[in-house]
Amino acid sequence: MNVQTPLNLLYPRVTEAFENAHMLPSEAYIDPDWYAREKAGIFGNAWVVVGRAEQIPNAGDYFTCHVTGQCVLLARGEDGQVRAFSPSCRHRGALIAEGEGNKRAFVCPYHRWTYGLDGSLIGAPGMDGHPNFDKADFPLAGISCAVWQGFIFINLSDTPSSLEDDLADLGPIVEPYRLGDMRLARTKTYTIKANWKSYIDNSIEAYHVASVHARSLQPVAPMSAWQCEPHEHFYLQWAEFAGTLGVLKGEEGFPPMPGFSLDQPARHILVTLLPNTVLTMTVDAIWWITLLPLDVNTSTLVVNHAFPVGTRERPDYEAIAERYFRRFDVVSQEDIEITEIQQRGITHGRRIPGLYQEQERLVHAFAGYVLRTLDRSGA
Repeated sequence: MNVQTPLNLLYPRVTEAFENAHMLPSEAYIDPDWYAREKAGIFGNAWVVVGRAEQIPNAGDYFTCHVTGQCVLLARGEDGQVRAFSPSCRHRGALIAEGEGNKRAFVCPYHRWTYGLDGSLIGAPGMDGHPNFDKADFPLAGISCAVWQGFIFINLSDTPSSLEDDLADLGPIVEPYRLGDMRLARTKTYTIKANWKSYIDNSIEAYHVASVHARSLQPVAPMSAWQCEPHEHFYLQWAEFAGTLGVLKGEEGFPPMPGFSLDQPARHILVTLLPNTVLTMTVDAIWWITLLPLDVNTSTLVVNHAFPVGTRERPDYEAIAERYFRRFDVVSQEDIEITEIQQRGITHGRRIPGLYQEQERLVHAFAGYVLRTLDRSGA
């Protein structure tokens, strides 16, 4: 790939009007150089969902995660604020925290440099006599962090955009689903042999529902029911029908949230939080997937479910919740299989990008987003 030429000039038909546009070239899914540009130009500048605030409810609670190879530490301070840091000690770089837990302070296992929950260096054995040393000069490297509707986002850029401004138009749309009142119920992780964009492409179009999900989703929410609308920082998909999207047809789920009914048509919404998270909201639950690339051909798929607080307190919670998990296990396995088949075809075939079907308008929008973001970043 010629990294000196703007991508919109190399692939002009990708960003043409929908009816005439071509899909992203094969290089976007299999070229290590292209992926390197995405790590810097997309994931180095975007707000990425890494968890939920209820995962760290108390002062000292923490967890770590990885975003395109960068380890990130999330911790709640004594002041209740959620912060993000690089967990690399400012002395010799050892990791000061891994996994999850609760600590009053983070102590480096190498030389016992100690950091407060706000990232400040509060102890450095044997350094007091150093003529050029001041603890205030050596806090953990901070990473931009924001909480929106209970979701924790991080941004690796030194000059991030405002998440609140980016998602301002989304707030009223998601308000009926009470996202801040949801509580994380299950997280399941898959390693898939496909480029991260392949799974996002798959998640933002309903064209495949009738074939790939013929026995799972199609009977509940057929392909023809879905509409879509792209926005600058997020995409919307929605369908209106009675019942829940959360369980397989014929199975009974939880009662709906206030303001919804299982007997009357309701709007079920998928929100793509660019670049790599798709959030689904139905009348009784939410779930979201996040794609974290490991390399150009391999990705981590993280699947999360959440239910309203009251649902988690029901005596029959575990038995009924299992129906939601089973439904998503079936659907996600179908999506993983077809995405890996597509990746093998792109890798080993002689693919010539084609035109889009009407249900693939968001795939077209996403392709344009990828090119424009990479060109704008200069990566």
